Amino acid sequence: MVEILFLGIAAFAGWRPVQQFFSFSFSLRLLLTAIVALAFAVAALRAPNPSGSLVWTYVSLIQLLFGLAVAWMVHAADAETRALVWPAIAYGCWVYSAMTAVFALLPHPSNFDWQYFGLAVSNVRQVGFYMAVGTLSAIGCAASTTRSKALLYTAAATSMMTLAFWTGSRGAAIATIAAISGGLLAFPQMRTLQGALATSIPIPLGLLLSVPLPRPIAVFGASRMVESLQVGSADAISGFRLKMWESAWRAFLQRPWIGYGEGQFGIVAPQPQAVYLHPHNVLLQSLVQWGTIGTALCLGLAALAGRHIRSVLNDGPSAVLPAFLVCVGLFVFSLYDGALFHVYPVMMFGFALAFIIGSNRQQQAVRLS
Repeated sequence: MVEILFLGIAAFAGWRPVQQFFSFSFSLRLLLTAIVALAFAVAALRAPNPSGSLVWTYVSLIQLLFGLAVAWMVHAADAETRALVWPAIAYGCWVYSAMTAVFALLPHPSNFDWQYFGLAVSNVRQVGFYMAVGTLSAIGCAASTTRSKALLYTAAATSMMTLAFWTGSRGAAIATIAAISGGLLAFPQMRTLQGALATSIPIPLGLLLSVPLPRPIAVFGASRMVESLQVGSADAISGFRLKMWESAWRAFLQRPWIGYGEGQFGIVAPQPQAVYLHPHNVLLQSLVQWGTIGTALCLGLAALAGRHIRSVLNDGPSAVLPAFLVCVGLFVFSLYDGALFHVYPVMMFGFALAFIIGSNRQQQAVRLS
């Protein structure tokens, strides 16, 4: 709904998707056309559940248009406006974390299902998506602002990591560490004393602050992470991901060229725990959905985007630092979870990627070649 609303705002501001499409290089137009055509063809003609797969495919099309509109809007905005974006996102995620904390403190019936407690998520682990985005946005802002504001951003990042650890999410911490590592390599401002404080405090302090918090059920809390390492089998330690990955690979081998369509994983590769619509790995997800051909097209598109992003990062604009951290963090998150399947993290990954691309002031908006 947010993405559709944004598309309307962008169109009112002058965004014309057809005109933008034809401003792209031939290679980009070809890749986009092929990916969209393949996705809809597989969903309609080859999916075990065509109607369900088509719904997911239409959602992905909206997300693609959303990314293009964001790139156009960012490119058209001035530097002062772009500088306001990531502080607003960090603040918004912090508000979400505060709402979650208040909700957790409210009285609940004895049979309340804490693992599926809502607040824009179907599983408590998905709170980690919001907290990873918020923490990385805040860290990026803290590393590139005044010292007094940096303290506030670092405190916000710490509180969000505290919530992530309380929910028992391992993925948010891993994604945050990976993104920080990438940021240290790409941005000099993260290698200053201020940057060092912003990157080194939130995760360990958030972990410590989460330890004394009450655990509604066993799967909550930082101690859950330690306990998960003592369960025995490697598959159990991975949250049964190894079995899902094996099932995804077997399904891919049965239909290796064009796949089964979006949202079909739970049908073609049933899991021992529950019916997931994705295999908790974006590469296997792509192979199951669109096969070798579709995955190759996506990798080609990623290569074009990567070249463009590198040219933006070479200029080192501080406004793209939070976007870079969020982009890297969610991609790493997608290697062991559904960060590039569920609507919110896909929206934020697309937003961060488009923000970086649209920040290039020397070229037409997202004119990749």
